[in-house]
Amino acid sequence: MCGRLPEDRGHGFNVEDIWEKGAEEFKLGITTIKEMVDIMRGNFQIVSKINKGTTLYISVPC
Repeated sequence: MCGRLPEDRGHGFNVEDIWEKGAEEFKLGITTIKEMVDIMRGNFQIVSKINKGTTLYISVPC
């Protein structure tokens, strides 16, 4: 697997809100990223803590 680790030290957010409320409310491309990773049969995980930042764990077959 190949992987990339995007990370920020921004505001963070509640990850569950994205999946429950959907991308329309958040206006984030996170659901699109997940769909693309799924198409490539990869793994996608979000770790976010409010006031700490967000890290996206993405790995796809090489």
